Amino acid sequence: PETIEALRNGDIKVWVLTGDKLETAESIGFSSRLLTPEMEIIDAEIWRMFKSNSTENKLASTAENFGGVHRALIIEANALKHILSDEKYVIKRWFLKISRSLETVICCRVSPREKAEVVKLMKQDDPEIVT
Repeated sequence: PETIEALRNGDIKVWVLTGDKLETAESIGFSSRLLTPEMEIIDAEIWRMFKSNSTENKLASTAENFGGVHRALIIEANALKHILSDEKYVIKRWFLKISRSLETVICCRVSPREKAEVVKLMKQDDPEIVT
């Protein structure tokens, strides 16, 4: 936990891609200090946003409101599948913008293929990113 906390204190964004259930992933997040009690944790509400017929402008304005607060995202496979299947790149762009403003992102219930797709998405967006 101390090493992870040092990474976070050094402004290094830490992502976890796991096959665990949401509750297990969240518990591991707290025990490893990726998540802290003072963080706002975003989970179920993000899936509702994806399911709604939001326009690109709504998504962009939502992403702009995510900065400045200690936040973490816990996202399950269903929402992640929706993001990764976005051929127009509207939701992908929104996801990338929001995830960059967060301290921690935990993707849970994801398969090895989905893990690879997340890494590929991040590397496509920023070739210098370390994964």
